[in-house]
Amino acid sequence: MFQPWRLKLREAQVALDSGRLDEASRILADRQLREFLPAKKLLARLADRFVKRGTDRIVNGESSAGWRDLEVATQLGADGRKLGNVKEEAAGRALEKIVEQLTAGDAAGAREQLTKLARRDRTNGAVRQLERVVRNLEVADAAIRRGRFSEATAQLAEARAVRPDLRLLERRQADVSLKANRYRELTLTLHEALRSEDWSRVLDCADQVLAISPDDLPARQARQRAWRAAEIRLQASVRPAAAPLMNGLRRGEVTPEADNSGVGTTGARFLLWVDEVGGYLVCLSNEVLLGQPVQGSAVDVPLLADLSRRHAKIRRAGEGYVLEAIRESRVNGRPVSGVRSLADGDLIELADRVQLRFRQSHPLSTTARLEFVSPHRTQPSVDAILLMADACILGSSPGSHVCCPGWTREVVLYHQGGCLGCRTEGTWQVDGREVSERAEVTDRSTIAGDDFSMTLEPL
Repeated sequence: MFQPWRLKLREAQVALDSGRLDEASRILADRQLREFLPAKKLLARLADRFVKRGTDRIVNGESSAGWRDLEVATQLGADGRKLGNVKEEAAGRALEKIVEQLTAGDAAGAREQLTKLARRDRTNGAVRQLERVVRNLEVADAAIRRGRFSEATAQLAEARAVRPDLRLLERRQADVSLKANRYRELTLTLHEALRSEDWSRVLDCADQVLAISPDDLPARQARQRAWRAAEIRLQASVRPAAAPLMNGLRRGEVTPEADNSGVGTTGARFLLWVDEVGGYLVCLSNEVLLGQPVQGSAVDVPLLADLSRRHAKIRRAGEGYVLEAIRESRVNGRPVSGVRSLADGDLIELADRVQLRFRQSHPLSTTARLEFVSPHRTQPSVDAILLMADACILGSSPGSHVCCPGWTREVVLYHQGGCLGCRTEGTWQVDGREVSERAEVTDRSTIAGDDFSMTLEPL
């Protein structure tokens, strides 16, 4: 009869031969079993198998699982020289990928991978060198954001001293030199514009400086001064209610820019005041520009905030929408570079503080709504922005574009065939005249029913 330790050893042998390495390792974890010579030989074989599996996994891109296998092999007593060579080769592959991340500008991703690699291989000098390079790059990037180019240049020089073979550092130095020269030119121009109180020029220069160094304090302060001056002028030039209709929008007519085929900014817009509900800025164009409300600037959604005059665009694309970042923008905390599609509930962040919630909640309409999350508002102030496609639905349903508690029927504003219109059940009134089912309206109309009332106002 087999002794108990031989039975366990036999189980471990079968598991190993079947490729169940983890099971074999658990069986051989018994310290008493390891005292027997056949178990020691089996442990050596098992350690070799873990080394091989770990190597294969790393080669195939399963780095975490591969490194875990190598760690188990170490605990099982694998040959130190062989294991060291495998770890060095695996670390080399990992470092190559990290360098690729750095070259692509993903310093955060490189830092994350380096931290993992350092935990796995604490004695690797190449890892420690690259950690220093990443730290230098991070400090240099932070300095560039604040407009401290001499500090950034010094950090990059330190990094090149550590890893002179990395061509990306040479390219970064050349790029920083170009940015520093442009930054100095713009800063001089900005100071001249401030002295002459040329606020339009100040805004333009400040925007260009902040495109290079987003955290540059003097440029931010200059832009705030220009923005306050422009806001005062804008408020002084606000037109009375009897001003001409917006953008040439005549009675019952929508401009071509506001039709479904339109693409332009500063297209047809109007204000919608819903009694006991709120006020809304309605934009009819397929593309709207968000930015500062500066006089003479073509902005569809003028936000009273420390933004660029042209900060971002939201464009209708088929059944959905995309955000095009012109200046610093994020969606759900992730920076936007270029264009990013939007989904219902996405949080749009412009610059440091402006936050808007994108909502496209009605399943049968392409119209969307921008809700204020931060305390910022538009000029004039409204409760939300409606990006109106073919129709805007008002009612008590949670899916309505404008939720109106207490309403007993759904009211739909629409634009079709170049005209604005309204429809709802039963009889109701437009500008004091009684109508039924549907009627043409203008951007100056008052619409009322038994339990609802709203007014359109031109911009």
